[in-house]
Amino acid sequence: SRGEEPLTAERPPVSGLQDFLDTIQGKGSGYFGTADSFASARAGVAAHEAAISGERVMVR
Repeated sequence: SRGEEPLTAERPPVSGLQDFLDTIQGKGSGYFGTADSFASARAGVAAHEAAISGERVMVR
């Protein structure tokens, strides 16, 4: 298989990312709710995306 195929069908939704999106809409746990943590939350999302990219490369 090609290394660029998306893994969405094989992976469940990322609960942390979903909580982050829910918090933006006012219905999450509030972990990412403060302005001070917003930058670190974005950094965490970027780190998660980088980790998935790394896994995708390693899976081929």
